[in-house]
Amino acid sequence: MNIVKKNNLLFNKVIKNKININKPININNTINKPNIKDNTINKPININNTINKPNIKDNTINKPININNTINKSNTKDNIIILTKDNINLFIDDFKNITNIRIFGKGPSFKNIIPNSNDFHIAVNQSANELTNCDMLAINDLHNIYLIKDDVIKKIRYIITPEYLHINQYFNNNGHFSKVYNYILSKGFTGKYIVYNLKTNPNPNRTYISLYTSLTTSNTVAEFICTYLKNYIKLIEFYGVGVLNNKNYSDKFKGNGTYDVKRINGIRKYINEVCKNNNINYEIH
Repeated sequence: MNIVKKNNLLFNKVIKNKININKPININNTINKPNIKDNTINKPININNTINKPNIKDNTINKPININNTINKSNTKDNIIILTKDNINLFIDDFKNITNIRIFGKGPSFKNIIPNSNDFHIAVNQSANELTNCDMLAINDLHNIYLIKDDVIKKIRYIITPEYLHINQYFNNNGHFSKVYNYILSKGFTGKYIVYNLKTNPNPNRTYISLYTSLTTSNTVAEFICTYLKNYIKLIEFYGVGVLNNKNYSDKFKGNGTYDVKRINGIRKYINEVCKNNNINYEIH
């Protein structure tokens, strides 16, 4: 075979396998990709999969909860009314003949008092178990609802809690009020349930009213009364709240809180401010 013919055969072989230099190149086949399971370049990354989340047991970051998916609606006797920002007047309208509020805590000055017709009694946590008459139960920490006697839950007319109750004294997504709702429903509660945003909630729900005093539950409920009932209430009396003593609690109760001079002064300061700002008289017994 002569040299020309041999060169032609080699040339034709190369042509058959040559790469078309004008053919578009697939960048995904050539780029040096980062070590990411998704091979798509510039694909939006789900922030919930990458964000450095706070140390909360529930991995959901302030994700709105569909209350209809968490409340047990299988009970046909469910007559509980949830009071929100839009229907809070259903609570206010009940107070046209009430002039005196008593708030009962678990402190050493706790005292059971028989109410008159124009009185309204609010119990903080287990103080409800020791009252002859309890109109409202106020709770900020989830575990306390399980310490209320069944017959008390059946009799109270109102309960007020944050949307997210504290667990171990701190905000926790696992403390959603639907747990309280389902529990009191199972115990026969048929009253009105006031839900609010507590100051410790990092993502307040615009559906509910907001309260900004979080030092103690007694302070929070005092703010609620002063804010929404200031046109009706003339006096708020506190029993078992804001009194300095060598005991943190009345002998009737147990608790793990410490009420030293600094904390007692803080409680009294907030009571004074919220009552004074709303022109309501108060007495700490």
